[in-house]
Amino acid sequence: MTQYDVTAHTQTPLVIDDNTPMVSQLRELGITAFTEVQQAVIPPVLAGASLLVSAPTGSGKTLAYLLPLLQQLQARSGTGIGALIVAPTRELVRQITGLARTLCDKQTLNVVAITGGDKNQKIQRQLLAEAQVVVATPGRLTELVSAGEVAVDQLRFLVLDEADRALAMGLQADVFKLASALPAERQTLLLSATLQAPGLENLVTQLVPSGQVQRIHLEPANDNREHEILLADDLAHKCQLLPALLASRSFERALIFANTRERVETLSHVLDKAGLPCAYLHGDLDTARRKQVLQRFIRGHVAILLATDVAARGLDVAGMDLVINADMPFNVPAFVHRAGRTGRMGQQGRVVSLVTAQSWNLMVEVQQHLGVSARILVLAGLQGHYQGPKKLKSSGKAAGKKKKTTEKDKQKKTEVAKPKQRHRERKNIGKRRQPVAQRQETSDD
Repeated sequence: MTQYDVTAHTQTPLVIDDNTPMVSQLRELGITAFTEVQQAVIPPVLAGASLLVSAPTGSGKTLAYLLPLLQQLQARSGTGIGALIVAPTRELVRQITGLARTLCDKQTLNVVAITGGDKNQKIQRQLLAEAQVVVATPGRLTELVSAGEVAVDQLRFLVLDEADRALAMGLQADVFKLASALPAERQTLLLSATLQAPGLENLVTQLVPSGQVQRIHLEPANDNREHEILLADDLAHKCQLLPALLASRSFERALIFANTRERVETLSHVLDKAGLPCAYLHGDLDTARRKQVLQRFIRGHVAILLATDVAARGLDVAGMDLVINADMPFNVPAFVHRAGRTGRMGQQGRVVSLVTAQSWNLMVEVQQHLGVSARILVLAGLQGHYQGPKKLKSSGKAAGKKKKTTEKDKQKKTEVAKPKQRHRERKNIGKRRQPVAQRQETSDD
């Protein structure tokens, strides 16, 4: 596979001027210069290369592939579906669709969003018949392609956005099935915030069997987010800490993560009782309800949103200056994605993590990965029993207690191991029968 070294790339930097494709739309969005990932991705996409792009969350990856993709589709002579863009969640699908519709010429390209939660499937089929760009979740799209309801004979692009998250959600089977039904002659683009996702290499091999894929990896710049740790004992303690934390901070919008749907609802009730209006998102909400909640948050009707990882995936809301991990995620990549909801495109942001004894070591790994040092925050009068590990290893992780050797343990070590008694040596000896040797001794007596 080709390694595309961004740091050694010496091409003329791309600039936004009157000759730039879709320049009026870019200026409408307030974009006056391309980000580093956009500078790196746009030329090889225009040149027809398949890519694996790894860049920090909030660096502008979506625009990096949409601009050259839409530019080429608008210039083609044929009709029909030219691009399939696959995203792991409905929220991300809607976000990509909105950006694509803003960028492209609506007279030339029709961008359609397809998700599994949409009830009116008849309307979906009608929209697909007139689509040139389809943005969809993998499960629903695979169903439609397998049923022959999506014409893919003119397909030029397959894009898998947030590939690492798709793997974490167990969607690889749907993605593989989808890819096998598409024309082999296509350009494939995979985008990820991290290269640490298990199964990512296998995914690349399956989607680009030729192996001709360029890799673009951008290391995160200095983290412009302030990281803080708030030590917590348990859920009851978190229910005390969270309202006090929010009351002590000034913010425009706050996003609070919890690991389960039940925990999201519990914390929502806690904040409501504390006089802190909030909304919540999780997978049990239907599509209409989720859209309603998001619009309330985006429009500023509520400043606090609680969500699980899946529900908040792909959220890009202006003014998101505070992210709180009420529960620490299960791994470092998930933390990176959560933190990426704030401090986007060079803006300042703050991430506060409620850390228990069980999640201390993960927080250490996060700091090492990001190259940051999180400050321990104390809320007066709310300190719990857990004050951090009593002993630390050189890595900063908690040192485990060595088990004391008891007299019983010593005795076990000195005992001679009993020989194994095989079943085949005993199976012909009934409960009432004696071995031959014992029967002879008995008869001699």
